[in-house]
Amino acid sequence: MEAGRRLLIVNADDFGYCAGRNEGIIRCIRENGVSSVSVLVNGMAVEEARLLRSFPLHSLSVGLHFNISEGCPLSPVSSIPSLLDKENHFLGKFSFHQASIKGEIINEEVERELTAQVNHFKLLMDRPPTHVDGHQHVHVFPGVRDAFAKVLRNENITWTRMPIDNQLEKCDWINAERKKFYNDVVIMAKESSKIFKTNNINFTERFIGMCCMGKDMTLQRLKSAILDYKRGEECHSCEIMVHPGYAALPGIGGCGTGPDDFALSPEREHEMNILCSQNWKDLIKDINAELVCFTQILPIKDNL
Repeated sequence: MEAGRRLLIVNADDFGYCAGRNEGIIRCIRENGVSSVSVLVNGMAVEEARLLRSFPLHSLSVGLHFNISEGCPLSPVSSIPSLLDKENHFLGKFSFHQASIKGEIINEEVERELTAQVNHFKLLMDRPPTHVDGHQHVHVFPGVRDAFAKVLRNENITWTRMPIDNQLEKCDWINAERKKFYNDVVIMAKESSKIFKTNNINFTERFIGMCCMGKDMTLQRLKSAILDYKRGEECHSCEIMVHPGYAALPGIGGCGTGPDDFALSPEREHEMNILCSQNWKDLIKDINAELVCFTQILPIKDNL
């Protein structure tokens, strides 16, 4: 491969959330806008994940979007009490974050639910996931990351996401609450990186996605973020987290507790339209990049 070639894994999160999400992601795959997908196995439309079997592994990564922050679990509720609220639903994005920081999340319960989700993925896809990442980045949280690494090591799954977005300091268009959460995630991700590497779990050199979600995604911002990662003439890999899809219908979809505001908004369709555009394809070509999946890149010695 020539010098300076950029390897981009463009990963569409949340397949299985609703029919519109699935339809939009499949459109992106067919129009070569994304090269990888992560599946929510507790999503209300997850049975459609079988449609992804028709795409060969050398052209599309299909992984697990590990979810212990939204909706309903796959494990018996009595076996994972630290992960659930009084209604036996997961705690929610911010409440889970706080519980993990306070040390209230039990490793063994995380391991139990993750194992159940991996097994359900294998049942749906008739193969193990190429990668596992965390819905709302839970896989790097305290109380989760050690159990996460243990299960992936035991399952011989060697790729995950490292959500360290170097663009955070530059993106003044996101609000303070969201930026604080993302900054916390970055700190936790850096703490998790050694744990993952010790367990033979790899990740791309760079990550983009926190500052380019929904209406915040523009071609110029994507281009700026990708070019900012240039290391002279050295080749490198970068995962771009995206959330394309058609909007959910009110009351339909989600992970057992209905769709959230982001799912109901037009923001995901905005992402989809960019990723399916000729302008996106032209941008990839202009910056000497190539869309690849996890099976097409090699682990590197030093990710950070």
